[in-house]
This record gives sequence, C-alpha cells and structure tokens, in this order.
Amino acid sequence: MNSVFRTVWITLAGFVWLFLGQISIALQPPVGEQNAERLSSKTSWLVKAFQNEDAKKAVEAFRNGEIANVEKLLEEASQKAPELPSSKIMLGQLYLEAGATQQAIATFDKMVISEPDNIQPHILLGDLALRSARLTDAWLHVKEIERIQSGKPALPIDLQVAFVSLKGQVAAERGEWEVAESNFLEWAKLVPSDYTPIWYRGLVRLNKGEYAEAKNLFIEAKKIGTSVPQPELFIAEYLST
Repeated sequence: MNSVFRTVWITLAGFVWLFLGQISIALQPPVGEQNAERLSSKTSWLVKAFQNEDAKKAVEAFRNGEIANVEKLLEEASQKAPELPSSKIMLGQLYLEAGATQQAIATFDKMVISEPDNIQPHILLGDLALRSARLTDAWLHVKEIERIQSGKPALPIDLQVAFVSLKGQVAAERGEWEVAESNFLEWAKLVPSDYTPIWYRGLVRLNKGEYAEAKNLFIEAKKIGTSVPQPELFIAEYLST
C-alpha cells in the first residue's frame, strides 16, 4: 500500500496544513481563533517575521508591485530586528504566496550559495521538494541542515520545530516510520499546543497497521485541534481505499 501521508496531505489540506505555501502567511494572514489554528507551529518562524511593522510595509509594497522597494524595506527590517529571518527568506515567501514559485526557488537557491551556513533556505527548499514529490531532493536538504548544524548550539525553538517537522515528513515518505515518529514526538514536546505532530504520529501508526493506536492519537489531536476530521470516519475512509 502506498504511503497515506502524501494522500492525506493533499486531500485533507483543509485539515492538516503541512506545507509553508499552502496558506498565506504574509499576504492574507488568517484572522480569528479558528483560522489561526490553521497555521501549524512549523510556520511560526515566518508568521512572527511578518508581524514586524517594517515587514508589513514591505508586504504592502509587494502588493503594489514595488519589488525594488520591497527588498529595501525587508533589508531594513532585518537590520533593525536581527531575530527576523533573512530578508531574502521573507522575499521568497512573498513570491511563494503570490504563486511565483520559480522566483521563490531561485531566491532560496542563491541564498544556499551566498549564505552556506544558513539553514533557512534548506528548510523552505526541502518543503517545496517534498510538496512536488522530489523526495531525494528533500532528503538532501535534511542532510545538509544536519551537516550545517553539526557541533553548533541548538537552534531557536521555532527553527527546531521547522526542521524536525521536515525531517519527520521526509522520513515518513521514505517509509522510515520509527525515524518519522521520533521527530514528530520531538515536535510535540517542543510545542504541546499544536495538534499537527500528534495527528502525524497517528498517520505513522495507520501506515503500520496499528489502528487502535492511530485512533487514540487522532482523538488526542482532536482535543487540541477542533477542525481535524472525526477519527472514526477518517480511519474508515482510509481502510476503504
């Protein structure tokens, strides 16, 4: 049986928001508690960036087609607030949300060359590769992140979450269920308020044929995320395919 992961990520995108580009972070940020739930913690490092007042000015300039001004404003924002992602990361995210995927990829690819010790473009490129079923490319980005981080201090929690979620998803697509669940469990420990890693652990168990364990994890996830599917209905639909 093929992995349920990609099928679920695509057909249930309205319930499990996996990829950074599936919901607008900057151009049309969700409003209200119910919509805010749609933003998995794996995106929080970008969400926080676009809450910056200077970054908001760049977003408005982007809407107006003032690309040169966008780059200037994002650079100024990054200089004033060093905790923000690179200005190129934010520009690439804007391209993604505008549907200019190739421009986004080109922006991130240039960063890989110009900033070889920056893991951020690898996280985004890995997600994009996973989304388009380029599993080998996604795996290579995971390995490059591991190489860059080897022997270095721990990443900020937001980036830890982004990395372990990517690593877990890549492992799941490769059928490495123990590795996948280990990373999803670490994600859940980092952000106990996010239902997504719990749901993903349920998907791992579902793929392994451990239906009772999967159901328990889905029930646990639904206690946190009210918008996820009914566990019984979801498992029944899976078993019928």
